[in-house]
Amino acid sequence: MGGHHNNVVSQYSIWAITENKSLGLEDLGIDIRNIEQQPPNVRAWLFRLIAMTPEDAEQNFEFIELGTQDPAVEARAGLALGLRDTYFDGIEALVLDWFTSESDTEVSQHLLDHMVRQCSNCANYEAMVLEVYEKEPTGSSLRQRMEAAAAGSSLYGKFKRMDGSLDLFRGATSVTNNTFNVSGNIQGGAVSLGGDATNFAPTTIHYSPQTIEAIQSELSMLESELHQANINARLRREIVEHVQAARADPGPEKISKVIMVVRQAGEAVLAGTAIWEIGHVIAKLAGFG
Repeated sequence: MGGHHNNVVSQYSIWAITENKSLGLEDLGIDIRNIEQQPPNVRAWLFRLIAMTPEDAEQNFEFIELGTQDPAVEARAGLALGLRDTYFDGIEALVLDWFTSESDTEVSQHLLDHMVRQCSNCANYEAMVLEVYEKEPTGSSLRQRMEAAAAGSSLYGKFKRMDGSLDLFRGATSVTNNTFNVSGNIQGGAVSLGGDATNFAPTTIHYSPQTIEAIQSELSMLESELHQANINARLRREIVEHVQAARADPGPEKISKVIMVVRQAGEAVLAGTAIWEIGHVIAKLAGFG
């Protein structure tokens, strides 16, 4: 199926391999030596599959190098996404050179995700991401993204010290009757006060202006990706409607609907697009990830 003449069929067959841990490069049906002859969407998923494990990435390092120079942004983004959780000795020099020369913002952000996640393996990564974080304005969408990627690690504490706040809520919390008003970032979940725990009602959440700005920025990128994505027109309209509603009124209820409809569509439907990843970023920013 990987070598099917229809590039969409080929793309989905490669996606299926990425989702099945019992399958690998040997099940492709495509000679990766001919990767440059494939269309951009297929190259994107081939590069992503090659990069997803340290073993495959190291054994096929020449194709990793090739992917960093691919003329198609879609293909380079696929490679960068594949590298997100992959590290082996020698990859850091390639990634750092690629990051400093990459012209596309989306690809650069995927590379930052990789470096943030792999900082414990590479001191040079940590130096780079701290430099990037420091240059970003407080509350920027990129800082929010980096913080989300670093959550639970020692790097997160370093980010927060640079940000000037180690407080999870970064704001005031007031309680009046059964309504909660929270300013700042939150970790989403059920809240209970003398009753069954439920998400949202009767809880009212007000995000800080910086968080709202970051969420709206990601929603704008999501809408842009939706208009370019090769997906069912009805599904596109449905997601765009929720995205536009959330941009106009970025409260937890409308943001949660965006996250829900993206998750319901699933990565299989959204294969080859950045929609799935942006949905994850929005979920983390809103406290639902």
